Amino acid sequence: MTEKQARNAFTKYNPADKISRCPNGYAGIRKLLDKYARAAMNLYGIISKKELAGIFNSQNSDLIDISGDEVFTLLLPLVAKSKDPWYCFYKDYIVHYFAFEDFSYADGWLAEQGDKPRFIPEKVEFLKFEYQFHVSQPQAAFWEKVRLFIIGEWEDNRNKYMFYRDLKEIAPFALGFSYLSKLLEKYDLPFESQKSAEKFFALYSEAYNNTRMWSNKGHTPNELGRIYAGRSSGKSDEVVIRQAQKISPNQFCPCGSGKKYRKCCSVG
Repeated sequence: MTEKQARNAFTKYNPADKISRCPNGYAGIRKLLDKYARAAMNLYGIISKKELAGIFNSQNSDLIDISGDEVFTLLLPLVAKSKDPWYCFYKDYIVHYFAFEDFSYADGWLAEQGDKPRFIPEKVEFLKFEYQFHVSQPQAAFWEKVRLFIIGEWEDNRNKYMFYRDLKEIAPFALGFSYLSKLLEKYDLPFESQKSAEKFFALYSEAYNNTRMWSNKGHTPNELGRIYAGRSSGKSDEVVIRQAQKISPNQFCPCGSGKKYRKCCSVG
């Protein structure tokens, strides 16, 4: 999808002529719904208007129930007036801003999610995900082990902090070990020994398998594995790290640089 096509798609599904004033008595609801939409984007990347309404209604029984159409009516003005919207509408869905450059990303996320069950924490925890970098337990504990290893292994290398940042950013996208190797090379971080490398990969695997992922509708690989194991005794209770998927030249580089892949890690 070209930039022009992406702009046209944004305009088509977020039309200015559909913006209306907030209905009387709905100002507070819109503010809270916006928090839900942001949290949902950080947890799932994409969710239908109807399903977001369902989550909102189930966790706010003291408020007026809203429909998927009302989600659109209430949130469209916020999308339109924001210089940097966190989300927008696409077909019957709300999508993360990562899709703004190419809405085929959103179609890909939907395909990956399929009919997997959705992770829906209780209200207080759900709304914590409005903060982009919030992680739930035990995810935080596993990543802290990775952080401490990195600090100790590359004590004198200042790149270790950027490496850890990028490592956490790419984990939810299930890109696998090949991109991890690219990051180690990018930041010039050799291991002191084979034993150190094995320990690091073991810690990373543990953190990865306890990371909430868009492709799993917010579930960690381990959680989803246990759910499937409960449905069929033939399933494993752990989802192994997937091999990396092919990245097109115009996609954002999975290393976390914010650049197009063709201008970043594909060079050379």
